[in-house]
Amino acid sequence: MNDSNICLIYNPIAGISMRGITKLQPVEDIIEVFSEKKISITIKTTTQASHATRLAEESVRQGYTHIVACGGDGTINEVVNGIVGRKVALGIIPLGTENILAKSMNVPLDTKQACRHFLEAPENIWDVGVANGRHFLIMSGIGLDARVVYEMEPKLKKAMGSLGFILKGAQVLFWENERKSTKAKIRFLDKNLTFETPFWLIVVGNLAYYGGRLKLALKADPSDGKLDVIVFPFSNDTVDIATRVIEVFTETHLEWGDLPYYTSTEFEIITEPEVYCQIDGELLGKTPVHYSIKPLSIRVKF
Repeated sequence: MNDSNICLIYNPIAGISMRGITKLQPVEDIIEVFSEKKISITIKTTTQASHATRLAEESVRQGYTHIVACGGDGTINEVVNGIVGRKVALGIIPLGTENILAKSMNVPLDTKQACRHFLEAPENIWDVGVANGRHFLIMSGIGLDARVVYEMEPKLKKAMGSLGFILKGAQVLFWENERKSTKAKIRFLDKNLTFETPFWLIVVGNLAYYGGRLKLALKADPSDGKLDVIVFPFSNDTVDIATRVIEVFTETHLEWGDLPYYTSTEFEIITEPEVYCQIDGELLGKTPVHYSIKPLSIRVKF
């Protein structure tokens, strides 16, 4: 990679704890590893929301061959939205609270190890999902998970990470006094097909992975030119909900064939009432959501 032109886009507030104590700044570790390899780098620091997208677009114009997102999943998503369809490769150095993509792709969470992983990893070309005009690499969720993302207080997210999401999700699933049914209409525009059902959660997967090593859209492939759609129908039966959760964690939830599962290149999801939607763990907004796929439109190196 000595002939590469590498830009690192660094989010300095990624991973700050709820007490305001910043973890050891990783910049020195990053510089140390690349210096050892005698590889020159440029580091650009974000200062506000969406800044990583603008820095990524700027770096493309400046001729960088590799752009490395140094931060959490939100930082990565912003960088992705700045380089889709461009002749650059994406790398990641995970510094965030959740680090969904890094965990899914076995990227080390240690900064120095993540730098070495980037340098050694092969390049691949992936599809990119699009939800209401915004790009995503892993998945999108409508319903339960997006509501949890919306309701998670920033301080709780920083303090508890994945555990906080699990506890909030369990509260919604098992302990709320009233479970409310939401109806979804999914219009598959490439198939002239409409599917309707009450639901808890709809997952749109570009990858099989949902978070960390957990898989939901088991058949998803990031280079097949399609998005996978899996629907978890509404249930008011606690035992049934618990059984479904166990099946998910044991990756047996598709074995009975009772979960609606589709693949599509373009579709829209309308719900009644409107509910929240997330992409790659970051809140997108509310339904309706229009989805499409950009086949083989991003180079990745992780």
